[in-house]
Amino acid sequence: MTDYPSETKMITGDENIVLADLVVQWKITDPPKYLYNADDPEKILYDTTSAALRSIIGSTKIDDALTSGKAQIEADVRDLLSQLMEKYDVGISISAVKLQDVELPNEEVRKAFTNVTDARETANTKINEADKYENKRMNEAEGEKDALISQANGDKAARTEAARGDVAVFEKLLSEYKGNKGITKDRLIIETLEEVLPNAEIYIMNDDGNTMKYLPLRSLEKEETKKLLPLMKPLYLKKKRKRDCTGRKSDRGRGH
Repeated sequence: MTDYPSETKMITGDENIVLADLVVQWKITDPPKYLYNADDPEKILYDTTSAALRSIIGSTKIDDALTSGKAQIEADVRDLLSQLMEKYDVGISISAVKLQDVELPNEEVRKAFTNVTDARETANTKINEADKYENKRMNEAEGEKDALISQANGDKAARTEAARGDVAVFEKLLSEYKGNKGITKDRLIIETLEEVLPNAEIYIMNDDGNTMKYLPLRSLEKEETKKLLPLMKPLYLKKKRKRDCTGRKSDRGRGH
């Protein structure tokens, strides 16, 4: 285990010990003050830097100090250090502040913190994946919703137009019915029968009030033909015999 100087050990805002190294870039802006206002201006700068860094680290959580909060720590240390050096008035101005390393004091603690950091990163990755999946499903659901709404609007418009067409047809039939009730009524009956019974043969006869007898002759003819077909046999024509010159009958194909 490497021993670190005691100046680098600091306590964070959540009472954890860290090791922090800071590099400060400075310049002499007023040589007389630098020479005569203090016996050791560089010692003052060193002590002031240590105090500023401890102050900022002491108000920062360890997670921020070790991960994403370093840039903010550098900015805060620079502002505080600049204010203190102006107050001491030793002719020194701060140009830049760079936080080199922020580490845990020993290997076991560093390993434990690394495990915690890895677990946190894994959790963040899972959360991001879940958010991505949620956004994807939400977009798909929005698309399906829009498609269903569009289809419903299309069906609504189609049914509305169909209903208007039916109303127009009905109104036309109504006007024709009012003008000639008998003919319109008969036509409607015939059209309905043709639609309901498309293969039926319809006979329209004048009914004088007596009982009408209807004999389905065509149907009977078809049934009778079906019955006779199996009974019909092929008809063979006999060959006629020819007479020879003597007047005798001779059969063709007779053997000698």
